[in-house]
Amino acid sequence: MPNYNLSTRGRIADINQGLYVTKASASCAATADVSLFNVVGNVCLLGVVGVWDGLAETAVTTIALKHDPTTGTETIIGAASGSQSAKAAGSMLTLNATSLGALVDSTGVGAAAIGASGAIFIQGPGIIEMTVAAATNTQTISWHLWYVPMSAGAYVEAA
Repeated sequence: MPNYNLSTRGRIADINQGLYVTKASASCAATADVSLFNVVGNVCLLGVVGVWDGLAETAVTTIALKHDPTTGTETIIGAASGSQSAKAAGSMLTLNATSLGALVDSTGVGAAAIGASGAIFIQGPGIIEMTVAAATNTQTISWHLWYVPMSAGAYVEAA
């Protein structure tokens, strides 16, 4: 097997799995919307994973994801999760296999399925936001997103 350099491996991953963007350490300390990713143009989300950076506080916190377009109405892309109280560092949240359903908790800290959900088409520019609800949490979540551009010049970047 050839030993491809890192940049070549990255481009092969882009072609096969979509482009990858990460947002490190998004705060869960307020029951409010937290900007995660800026979306420019039309894109197709292939997967989203949130990873708890440390042990979550013991508080009945729920997490949801939405697209807040520059013009138009917000759309929930991952409805409120179950309680995230005392989740272990490395626990994950992923999109639901049911289109636009509740975010799914990983069963452990080792792996989470990102391909189980259907692709989500995001039309027009806007922001993908995390909504922290029920109670605040002093911990942070790092978010990982895979996408394919669907219009000329479309891209996603960390907010």
